Amino acid sequence: MPRITVKDVPLEKIVLLPQMRAVTEKNVENLVENLRETGTLLSPVIVMERNDKVWEELCKIKNCSFQSLAKHDYILVAGHRRFKAFQTLAKENKEYETIPAQALVIKNVDDFMRWQITENTYHPPETAEMAYAVATLYFYAEKLYGKTPVLSRFAASIGCSEDATRGYVRFVSLPKKLRKLVEDKLLPYGIAVALAKICDLPKDKNG
Repeated sequence: MPRITVKDVPLEKIVLLPQMRAVTEKNVENLVENLRETGTLLSPVIVMERNDKVWEELCKIKNCSFQSLAKHDYILVAGHRRFKAFQTLAKENKEYETIPAQALVIKNVDDFMRWQITENTYHPPETAEMAYAVATLYFYAEKLYGKTPVLSRFAASIGCSEDATRGYVRFVSLPKKLRKLVEDKLLPYGIAVALAKICDLPKDKNG
C-alpha cells in the first residue's frame, strides 16, 4: 500500500489528466452551492505526489507531454468535481485556493491504475460504470506497452478477476445504443455482455 498523508494543497500545484469519470457542469454547480452554505469538504480529493518515473509513463498513455507537468507537484487521482468546485470558489474567496487532499506516494503505474479503479467507481462490479473504468485502464495499458495486454496479468494488476475484466472490455465494444440501454437500466448488464460474446455486432461509428 502506498504511504498516505493528508494536507492542504494549492490548486495550482495539482494537474488534471484525462479521467475515467465524466464531470458535468451541473454536478459542479451543485457542489459549489453546497460548499457556499457549509464551507466544508467532508471528503478530501486524492492526489499522487510527484514521481518522475511514473509520471513519464502516465504521459505516454494519456497523450500529454512530460514538460507540461513541470510546474506541478501532484496529479489528481480522484475528486475532479470537488477540485473544479474549489477552482470556482477560489475566484471569490482566497481560502479556496488550497484544497484538502490525501497525498499518495505511488511507485508504479499498476498502483496508479488500481487507485483509479478504487476511487472512481461507486457501485458493485457488474455495472456499466465499472466496465468503462476497467476498459479505460485496459486501453491505457495497451498504449503504454505498445501491444494488447495479457488479460490475466492486467486483471491481477487492478485487482479484478479475469472473467470480470473480459466482460468489461466486451461491454465497451458494444454499440453505443445498446450500452445506453444498460446505463438506463432497461437491459441487464449480464445480458449485454452475453450478446457481446455470442454476436458479431456492427460497431457504432459514434463509439
